Amino acid sequence: YKMFTMAVALNLFLAFFNLIPIPPLDGSRIIQGLCSPQFATWLDENAGRGQFLLLILFILVNTCFFFLVDKASVGFTNSAANRTSFPHLKQVKV
Repeated sequence: YKMFTMAVALNLFLAFFNLIPIPPLDGSRIIQGLCSPQFATWLDENAGRGQFLLLILFILVNTCFFFLVDKASVGFTNSAANRTSFPHLKQVKV
């Protein structure tokens, strides 16, 4: 049951991710169908830039996510409640 729900969640995430209107993804094709022919041609001509934009977006999201997780974990290891609850952990200086 848990594996099924994880598969459904992953499938839904990928479906919505694919709708982002950046040219290598299908969302850009939806935008092309809804906009003027001149703008659709411009989007098609600049599709290569969308791949670069998507790569930069991935790098920024990963960097920010891991930076925030790292800061949160350092705050947890330095907290007074943590030192009394888990005395065997070393204190980390920031």
